[in-house]
Amino acid sequence: MTPTTTGRRRCICIAISVCGSTATVAVGGCVVHGPASEGLLVEAMARCTYRDTEAIVVDLGRVEQMDAAGLGVLAYMYAEARSAGMQFTVENPSRVMREMFHITGLDRFFEAVPAGAAQGAL
Repeated sequence: MTPTTTGRRRCICIAISVCGSTATVAVGGCVVHGPASEGLLVEAMARCTYRDTEAIVVDLGRVEQMDAAGLGVLAYMYAEARSAGMQFTVENPSRVMREMFHITGLDRFFEAVPAGAAQGAL
């Protein structure tokens, strides 16, 4: 993953890997309001859905910060995956992110699992 920077804040970086029918989107840096975060994640989703993908795993292990816009993009990715008939899992979120998922109700829609657990469950 190659991050971009603006000022002092580290911006988003994304790496996509495919193993069998599972696409993993590894996300790092700051997932905050702005065209970089939204554009890259939407593009990553588009790359994952045109293949014979049955499951998408979003690895948040290197995310330093996420705001409401970032949560909105995750909700969009979930909706796109489900409408395409794919399983959607969030892997390795921090404790703070899990709390954000619970407060916003997103934990009712997608599963958040520890690092490596998603591949074993698929």
